[in-house]
Amino acid sequence: MRAITLTEDIPFGVLDAKLIPGVEYLILDRQARDFARWRMSLDRFEREYQAAAPEKQAELDQLRPIAQGNKALGSFTSRDADGLFRRWKSPNNLDKKKLLLIRAGGYGDLIMLMPLMKKIHTLWHRVRIGVSCIPRFANLLSAIPYVDPELYVPFPIKGDDLNQFDYHVNFEDTIEWNPEAHDTHGAEMFGKWVNVPIRREDHAVEFEPQNHVMPEWAPAHKPVGEHWVGVFVAASARQRCWPVDWTFHLMNSLAMEGYTVCPLGGPLDLGMFGYHRKDGEGNHQFSHYLAPPPGRFKPSLGSFRNLPQLADFMRRYLDLVISPDTIGVHLAGMLKVPCLAIYGSFPAELRMKHYPSVQALQGQADCAPCFSHDAQMSCGAFWCKALAAITPQQVYEKVKEICPRQQPGRIAKITLSPNAPLSAACLRPAGDRSILSMLR
Repeated sequence: MRAITLTEDIPFGVLDAKLIPGVEYLILDRQARDFARWRMSLDRFEREYQAAAPEKQAELDQLRPIAQGNKALGSFTSRDADGLFRRWKSPNNLDKKKLLLIRAGGYGDLIMLMPLMKKIHTLWHRVRIGVSCIPRFANLLSAIPYVDPELYVPFPIKGDDLNQFDYHVNFEDTIEWNPEAHDTHGAEMFGKWVNVPIRREDHAVEFEPQNHVMPEWAPAHKPVGEHWVGVFVAASARQRCWPVDWTFHLMNSLAMEGYTVCPLGGPLDLGMFGYHRKDGEGNHQFSHYLAPPPGRFKPSLGSFRNLPQLADFMRRYLDLVISPDTIGVHLAGMLKVPCLAIYGSFPAELRMKHYPSVQALQGQADCAPCFSHDAQMSCGAFWCKALAAITPQQVYEKVKEICPRQQPGRIAKITLSPNAPLSAACLRPAGDRSILSMLR
């Protein structure tokens, strides 16, 4: 870990938080290494802004504070902070102790930490576990029974926040850039980090999303006879995303077949690929890209307040989840909801081996699996070649195998919408079965 003390306000940056002067913050080593690159981020942003169309500039205006914060943050020098840590390595007795687990990354990282949390509680019943993660992921912690809600520490960590803990464990780079992770599950890698073996039975964790009030568009109960399919439209890293055009193809063909389709993910998941059309309230309008039958498409993207609410929706409404290598697979696996996962840069059998309800399609390419993490896309392609090799037709046929409908609907024929940005496909009802050949 590295420490940094600022002399001016940093409104927002890739550290995902407002930083104030005079406070010692702890950050990751790789974030400190990126400072020089961050200094140039505002210049790149301005060049992209000037070259963008007016519609894209409106979207970029929302991101300007991030670029400004990055540049300001890049002007400061960090220092080593390892001396601030009281590292825990088993078998130190944790009864009546406070342990802080530090993993700044996303929802999937926190879920893969759960088997270790469970094992620690099994060995030391009176331990209190705190977690430090980026604030936008902290809403998941309320559904994890092994975490003490009073011991959440926002990341970046204020140095003084460490004083309340007896021990700390920093999981930075436990998986990234670690060759052992190429054949070892992430949860087991976390266990090895602290010499606590994670066995198959430890993966049977408790997850408590509770009963949440659903968004207004969701009926009180799913109509009898309807088949609801949730489609996660993106992952946090581009190299784990199935091409967005393919996702549009698939969603509309499923709607034409009679499935009720629920796009899932955050409100920015499509914006980062150039799909910027929104209504007056900032919601993505899929009608610009899709033409589903009335009632077959739910306005679900970005409509959930937090991840536990989304998890509750999944277990109560969805017959099937379709997801790239992201949180959708983890949630479906823990909730035992049927899931079709789409993999390319990572091997499916490694990532989903503890989720019996999950089936997978593995993309094939000479370069796969490359185990490429964020900012490591070494091949230079915009989409992972292995993921792009998985066609909508393959996914479409697999969905009908896993979650068949007794009364097939009308099938769609692919045409392109002249108003859609990039190459977003717009499927129009054709009344024939031409999609079976068009998607091959």
